[in-house]
Amino acid sequence: MSDQGYRRAAELAAQASVGSRKRAGALSPEEIEKTIHELTVHQIELEMQGEDLRRSQQELTIARERYFDLYNLAPVGYCTLSESGLILRANLTLAKLLGVNRSNLVQHFLTQYIARGDQDRFYLLSRHLFTASTSGVCEVRMVKKDASRFWARLEGGPSTGEDGEPVLRLVISDIGERIAAETALAEERQKREADLVDLFENAPMAYHEIDHEGVIRRVNAAECALLGYAAADMLGRPVWEFLGGPDRAASREAVREKLTSTTPLRPVEWRYVRSDGTELLLEIQDRRVQNEAGEVVGLRTALLDVTARALITKELRVVGERAASALSDLKSQKFALDHHSIVDITDVAGNITYANDKFCSISGFSRPELLSQNHRLLNSRTHPKEFFVDLWSTISAGKVWHGEVCNRAKDGSLYWLESTIVPLLGAKGKPDAYIAIRTDITARKRDAVRIENYVAELAEAMAALELEKDRAQAATRAKSEFLALMSHEIRTPMNGVIGMTGLLLGTQLTPEQQGYAETVRTSGEALLTIINDILDFSKVEAGKVELEVGPIDLHSALEDVLELMAINARDKQLELLLCYDAEAPREFLGDAGRIRQVLLNLVSNALKFTAVGHVLIEAECKSIVGGVAHLSITVHDTGIGIPADRQEALFQKFEQVDSSTTRKFGGTGLGLAISKQLVELMGGTIRLTSVEGVGSKFSVELSLPLCPATGPVPVQAVPLQDVRVLVVDDYPVCRRVTSGLCARWGMRVDEADSGEVALRMVAVARAAGDPYRVVCLDQKMPHMSGSEVARRLGEESRTPPIVMITATDGRDETVSAGSSVAKFRLIKPLREAVLFQTMQRLLGGDGGATPPLGKQPEVPLAALPKFASCRVLVVEDNVVNQKVAVALLRKMGCLVDVAANGREGCDLAALLPYEMILMDCQMPEMDGCEATREIRAREGDARHTPIVALTAGAMIDDRERCLEAGMDGYISKPVREDQLREAVEQWLKPPTDEAGA
Repeated sequence: MSDQGYRRAAELAAQASVGSRKRAGALSPEEIEKTIHELTVHQIELEMQGEDLRRSQQELTIARERYFDLYNLAPVGYCTLSESGLILRANLTLAKLLGVNRSNLVQHFLTQYIARGDQDRFYLLSRHLFTASTSGVCEVRMVKKDASRFWARLEGGPSTGEDGEPVLRLVISDIGERIAAETALAEERQKREADLVDLFENAPMAYHEIDHEGVIRRVNAAECALLGYAAADMLGRPVWEFLGGPDRAASREAVREKLTSTTPLRPVEWRYVRSDGTELLLEIQDRRVQNEAGEVVGLRTALLDVTARALITKELRVVGERAASALSDLKSQKFALDHHSIVDITDVAGNITYANDKFCSISGFSRPELLSQNHRLLNSRTHPKEFFVDLWSTISAGKVWHGEVCNRAKDGSLYWLESTIVPLLGAKGKPDAYIAIRTDITARKRDAVRIENYVAELAEAMAALELEKDRAQAATRAKSEFLALMSHEIRTPMNGVIGMTGLLLGTQLTPEQQGYAETVRTSGEALLTIINDILDFSKVEAGKVELEVGPIDLHSALEDVLELMAINARDKQLELLLCYDAEAPREFLGDAGRIRQVLLNLVSNALKFTAVGHVLIEAECKSIVGGVAHLSITVHDTGIGIPADRQEALFQKFEQVDSSTTRKFGGTGLGLAISKQLVELMGGTIRLTSVEGVGSKFSVELSLPLCPATGPVPVQAVPLQDVRVLVVDDYPVCRRVTSGLCARWGMRVDEADSGEVALRMVAVARAAGDPYRVVCLDQKMPHMSGSEVARRLGEESRTPPIVMITATDGRDETVSAGSSVAKFRLIKPLREAVLFQTMQRLLGGDGGATPPLGKQPEVPLAALPKFASCRVLVVEDNVVNQKVAVALLRKMGCLVDVAANGREGCDLAALLPYEMILMDCQMPEMDGCEATREIRAREGDARHTPIVALTAGAMIDDRERCLEAGMDGYISKPVREDQLREAVEQWLKPPTDEAGA
């Protein structure tokens, strides 16, 4: 029980006693019971406090025992000193260090265990610790009980004892081993420094050392003797006063350059004149001296007297040049005689007196076997007798003989030599001996025979190749003629099928008839696609595809691809998107048609094999080097993916992922093969990465020159910088595309992935005083559609202008529900120019008065009044094709005449002044090319009627043949309405009056 508990109990007992005495017999039973209850409660409290006290005492006892264990068994000595230096407490480790019992340490002064010479150091430490109230360290020698000594480190600080008096707590550790090592190291350093000083002073080579100012700090006896100065005269003076020569300023700069630069120091030679007039040539070698921080603080220089070496070197140089000249002559002669040729010398009788190593090597005879033998030893019996008669008559007359000789080696093999035999004339002008210089031409002779045989074989092979070439050319011509014939025969009826179907769809049809007609047109266009693929592949395979390089706006070209594929994407309810890097250039030089063809193939494939999700074209510029941009155009899809074992073969002709007879997707399997060949023709590459069940990526890498004249940049009549816009779309890729376009114009873009989030963001922005100026709203979203969001926003008093973005062409009921609020309605895929104009109109104040933007419906051809009364001649032998062309032209308001063949076309062209002629190429009696040449001949220079070819041939040769005949344009059958309209727009010049009306 605590003291407080006992005092409280005593007080209560006293109060009870006093109260009993004062009011004896006056307490009521309730007061007695209350007093007893209070005493009981206090008794319980006292018992609980007593239990807590016993538990705390046990824990304190355990902690004290652990502390004593740690204290006594610590690896270093501990002690507590009074202010007078008396040891109050000490651990067992300290007693062991000093070799005494701990009982002999306590109540003894620590100084009696410190060496007498170090006691003052300890005294100063203890005074400092008590007065400064901070920790400190000192190292002293301590004396053990057996009088032995050891170095110890004393580290401690002031503290307060149990009675509140100041004490000093010390940690004492044995540092004897460290002190011994440091002492040995210092002694070794002193010895080495002494050796270095001795080596420097007594070195046989001249040395001196300068500081960072160029002042001489050390110089040895050898340098003093070399230069003729005493050491006292040189020390403390600049080095250039002794080695500077007449130009001491230049020498001073040279020394400072060595001290301050980081270039390597190389030996230099310098002439020096002693005081006695002796001239020396010194070689000066410098080495930089650095301190511990790596800073240059001086130079150490060695001087070497190379005067004698220079004289010897000069003499050796002269002698060496003479010897080298003589040696060169000898080497030239030796090379000519021994290494280059086979050399032998014979006497006038033909006996061998000298043979070099090459002669021995090629003949197979050793030198002893050849010497003194007649040269007939090597006769191969190949040459006739007259050959040797001519040889000997020539050299006997003192003339040089040249020729080719066949000799026989020791092993019986034959070898050929190109020989030159020179007579060595004696004093009388007669030959004393003959030297023969020969070259081995055996390999050349053998090669000549082989070459003759090879030429004969090559001639036979060339004849066979020429025959195969003729056959291949004949096969190629047959193939081209067959393709041209098939193109004409298939495209002619296809022109009628597709053309008439298009005209039929322009009439009043029942829904059932409309469906049938649409099916016919779709099937015809599918068949035409297959025909085009086969013809394109045959042209690429034959190497007849030529690139038409010209300016191309890549961004617009990619938008065109998306627009052409938009209907297919809408039919499958897929998102079709373009993400063009805002930092990438847009204007290049390239073949726009081929690039569009490749991308159309890739996007068409992606749409075909994608059921849910999106198809995204992503374009970025990797780098620009030397005016050439390295571009990457990637088509992403979320389709079925391609198995890894099918990816490599996918770019081969007639290959598809599923090649079975039950395959779900159609096509020829030529699209990717054509795309790959076209990309490679443009100098690029195409790569595929795909994960089955996830999707595919087709990446086209192209290098295109930048176009020197860039296209027009959209002019911001209404500034869009910092205009706040909210993009609402549940599909992340769609948000990314729309946000990217807005950000490119400097707009501040926020994104929302649902209608609920959009409504909250609009409310928060309005409350913060920074409302959204425009909301781009996707029509089709889960949970809350775009129309519902537009309706909810329209209920507010300050509704931001809304741009509704939809993937459908028609306005269904859901879309119309929000049309009263939405200012504009745009159809996916978004074109940058359309969205830009929309923003300009919305923020320009006329958003409500301007009709909605988007992909506007094409203007019917019949509504183009500018071609009214324009007379056009159609020269065509096929009746169905005549009807198609006439119907299409009359829809444009043209006056149309028809000729059944080229002869009739020429006659009509001579009678009437037609503004334009559409000319079929293959017709009876006179074809289109012949008719065009006759019309041009009749016109001369007075008139030029535009003539556009209408042909079922789709080969490059067909186009070139038409242009060479004098035609102005070219349209492939089957004729499409948009193609014909484009040709009419280009070549037909309407009368001014009618156009004005």
